[in-house]
Amino acid sequence: FIYLEDGYVTEQGDKQSVMARKAQVWNVFHAQEGLQLTRDGRATISPERLQEVWLFAACSVEDLESVICMFVTREVDRNQVLVKQGRVSDALYVVVGGVVESVAFDKDTDVDVPEAEGRVVAKFVPGQIFGEEGVVTSSPRPAERSWVVSNA
Repeated sequence: FIYLEDGYVTEQGDKQSVMARKAQVWNVFHAQEGLQLTRDGRATISPERLQEVWLFAACSVEDLESVICMFVTREVDRNQVLVKQGRVSDALYVVVGGVVESVAFDKDTDVDVPEAEGRVVAKFVPGQIFGEEGVVTSSPRPAERSWVVSNA
């Protein structure tokens, strides 16, 4: 088992020993554990994986199974804005593939323009979940931040 990052070997050994060390690669595998992409393009998440999100930590597996039934798979394009700065986020997002960036734009920037320049303040990779706070509070995203797909 060899794990490469930027073309360099960062971990090697059999899978069990690498995972037992909770090495860097362990974080990648753990983040994606409980996520599945079906042949028809539908993404699913296990109730156990969802329990790792603070919002769902106290929920039973049975309750989460009924919540998961309401999830919708959304395929997005590179540079697509998911939530615009200052707008209410009414969805929780689970990254299954690609990278989503939280980008700070000047307040006068038109974020719908693909060439819009902003400052990346956070990145979300497969297995990470974001947007849950807006679902709970119905409050808008901070005025200085949007979520943009950077690598679909």
